[in-house]
Amino acid sequence: MATTYLTRTNSSAGSGTKFTISTWLKRSSLSTGIPRIMEFYHSTSYYISLRFRDDSSSALQFYSESNGSGFGFTTNQVFRDVGAFYHIVLSVDTTLGTADDRQKLYINGEQVTSFSSRTNPTSSVDLGYNTSSATNYIGRKFENSDYFDGLMAHFNYIDGTAYDASAFGATNAASGIWTPIASSVTYGNNGYFLKFGSSGALGTDSSGNS
Repeated sequence: MATTYLTRTNSSAGSGTKFTISTWLKRSSLSTGIPRIMEFYHSTSYYISLRFRDDSSSALQFYSESNGSGFGFTTNQVFRDVGAFYHIVLSVDTTLGTADDRQKLYINGEQVTSFSSRTNPTSSVDLGYNTSSATNYIGRKFENSDYFDGLMAHFNYIDGTAYDASAFGATNAASGIWTPIASSVTYGNNGYFLKFGSSGALGTDSSGNS
């Protein structure tokens, strides 16, 4: 079971209503617990979490707690193939007028519309997680447990803009396979782009935010 993770505490506040998470990942095992892809934690009242359910389901789940008002989803699709990379994009903009547009999930370029459970955020709710003292955890729960066991590449966190999957990938015309592209997104105050290109410097940020 892997126990490797990255963590960063914000030095300034960012958007509380719009963000995007994009990463390519491959699971190495169907481990017990609820392995975290990312958590953004301010307090038990304000946080977001993107994770796989335990090995009895292996669905993908997103949850946001905003001062007692929770929202999120659990997919009907399951992720049990430990030999395949998945491109996962979570796009949130609570200011949008249509409730179903306020949280969107894309897998390998396709928007997911089938959920076993789904609760949308209320209009323009401030999620309250992206403060100057909030901490990012990639690959671990904030409580030092539920580590992600697998590989990650091209991890993007976008602060202040909700992008769809086309900002990060495209279908290769020859192979028909969804593949990464050079992105021109705007990262905002607390955004970052981790390529994981060097095992000795996994936290190197390529967004320009240093």
